[in-house]
Amino acid sequence: MAIYREKRKDRFTIIDNVPLQDPNISNKALGLLVRMLAFPDDWKFYETDLVKRCNKDGREAIHNQMLELQRLGYVTKIHHRDKNGKFAKTDLVVHEQPVSPSTGNPSTDNPSTAKPSTENQHLLNTNKPNTNITNNSNNSLSNEAGNIPDPFSNPPMSKEEREKKINNLIYKFVSESRCSISPAEIQQVKNGMRSVLIDDIESCINQALYAISTGTIQSPVGYLITLLKNSKGANDG
Repeated sequence: MAIYREKRKDRFTIIDNVPLQDPNISNKALGLLVRMLAFPDDWKFYETDLVKRCNKDGREAIHNQMLELQRLGYVTKIHHRDKNGKFAKTDLVVHEQPVSPSTGNPSTDNPSTAKPSTENQHLLNTNKPNTNITNNSNNSLSNEAGNIPDPFSNPPMSKEEREKKINNLIYKFVSESRCSISPAEIQQVKNGMRSVLIDDIESCINQALYAISTGTIQSPVGYLITLLKNSKGANDG
C-alpha cells in the first residue's frame, strides 16, 4: 500500500514522529493529541472546549483521553495560586514529546530512533498561521476571553463551599447508583476525593454512574475510588 502526500504551502501541521510511533499511546488519545498540536502555540486549552470540538466523543471520553496523555507525559498541568496561597487556576501544556512529570523535561526513556523525513523540506515554514482547524460557529480560531467558558475563572472555592459541593456529589452518586452504600464506604469515597479538583470529581462520578448503568462493574464504590485515585495522580503529575 502506498501513501499519497499532498504538497502544501499552508493549512498544514508538522508533528514529531515520537507520539505517532509511540506504542504506549492509544489511537483515541493520539487523535486528541494531534488535534491539540494543530492549534497555535499560545492556545489556551480547556476540556469543556475540546468536548465541543470533538462531536463524536463525550465528556467522559475526552477526560479519559486527557488523563492518558497526562500519564504518558504529553500533557502537563501548571497549577497557579493567588497571593494567599489558594488554588486559582490551572493551565494545560501540550508536548510533542513526552516529558518527565517531575521536571517537565523531555523523557529519555526509549527515545525514538526514527529519522525525520527529508521530503518536502520546503514545508518547514512555521511563520504562516495554522488555519487547518476551524470553529464550528464562526470558522475561526478565536479564543478571546468570553468566547470559551473558563472553568478556572471563578474565585477560589472556600473549604465550606468545597465540602458542600462534595456532599452534593456524593448524594448524587448514592441516589443515582441505587446501590447499598455504608457510611464507612462513603467515608472512603470522601477520603479519595481529597486533593482532587471538583470538576474531576464530578467527571469521575459521572463515569462511575455510567459504568454502573451498564452493569459492567462489581464494586461501584471501589470503581469510583479507583477513578478518583487515577485522577489525583494525573493532577499531581
